[in-house]
Amino acid sequence: MKGLLLKDFYLIRKSLLIMFLTFVALGATLSALITSWALIPLGAIMFETMVTTTINTDKNSGWHKVSGVLPVSRKCVIQSKYMLYLILGAIGIILGVVACVVISNIYSEWNYNSFLLFFSLSFTMALISGSITLPCSFIFSEDKSMIGQMIAYPASAFIFAGLVFPAENKTLMFVIAIFISIVCYGASCIFSNIYISRKDIA
Repeated sequence: MKGLLLKDFYLIRKSLLIMFLTFVALGATLSALITSWALIPLGAIMFETMVTTTINTDKNSGWHKVSGVLPVSRKCVIQSKYMLYLILGAIGIILGVVACVVISNIYSEWNYNSFLLFFSLSFTMALISGSITLPCSFIFSEDKSMIGQMIAYPASAFIFAGLVFPAENKTLMFVIAIFISIVCYGASCIFSNIYISRKDIA
């Protein structure tokens, strides 16, 4: 697992810097035009999409076929992608939270309710969208898996909005939304381990 994660890290390390600079540029624009709290879901989405890039790179380079003769199971390869997704998502959320805290303190705009809203939105969107995009990236070609990504993020946002906004006790619904997203991500990982590990990746 550690070796697979290092492989992917070396693959995307240059892109990480570019992604960080892009995040800073977009973050400055969003915080000025909309709200700085939007940086939390932005960071999560931007960094997590790099996992699908590693999957497609493995396919295009033929590495996923070579890995079949290495002393590493297909399940381990799949689990490493799910782990990498969590790591990059956590990095994106942390960067977003840090940026929001700094900006909010500068302009004295700290709002605890807004923090809870966007943090839980980021967490929910990250895991629910990941539960869709990762299997799609494994099963389908790069072009077809893009459709899954285009569906996953709006769908996860609508699920969150449908749960939270009609409710009176929003804090409770934040917890429920996060719990549902964890269940979805876990179910996706189990599905991938059982089904995808037994078939050839496109």
